Amino acid sequence: MRRYLARTLIKMACASLLVLALAGGWEVARAATAIARTRGSVDRMWSGNDVNVPLAGIRVRRLDGAPGDSLDLGSLPFAVIFVFDPHCGPTNANMANWTDLVREAPPGAPLYALSYRQRDLDPVLRYWDGMHARVQTLGTDTSTMVGRMKVGGTPTTLLVRNGTVRRSWKGFLVPRATAALLHELSPPGAVSRLP
Repeated sequence: MRRYLARTLIKMACASLLVLALAGGWEVARAATAIARTRGSVDRMWSGNDVNVPLAGIRVRRLDGAPGDSLDLGSLPFAVIFVFDPHCGPTNANMANWTDLVREAPPGAPLYALSYRQRDLDPVLRYWDGMHARVQTLGTDTSTMVGRMKVGGTPTTLLVRNGTVRRSWKGFLVPRATAALLHELSPPGAVSRLP
């Protein structure tokens, strides 16, 4: 009788382990499918999201002493805009990526840094120290940035063409995105990889 009971318990334990293994395999398969779906959206984020946000009539304040007191973003035929907050951890972590892009961009490339912090100018201007000759610092308010420009947070990098945001990179600017932007900033005659 004890032997029969021991065999029965062993069989039940083996059956339970088999059920758990199959259920675990199912969970692994579900997780792998979810990761595969997520990878596509991450790749799109890193490649930039195609957007179509007109900037006509959006005036921003010049903060670094560039000519004029404001700039109509809708008048920009072409530009790369770095949306930043000097007090934001992710923005600070991304600064090396932006610095690399600025250093590698051709001279005279239309590069702008846009902050919604206009009252506390010292950290905003210090943030781009050493790059003011290459990057013009601009300021606006949060409602313009979020409501009209559709920027949800910092850091964000915008590609503007004909007064309209055409592509947006939210978060860290990865090497592939930097390469695509540098290609866009290349001298005339270079073939664009972006729409």
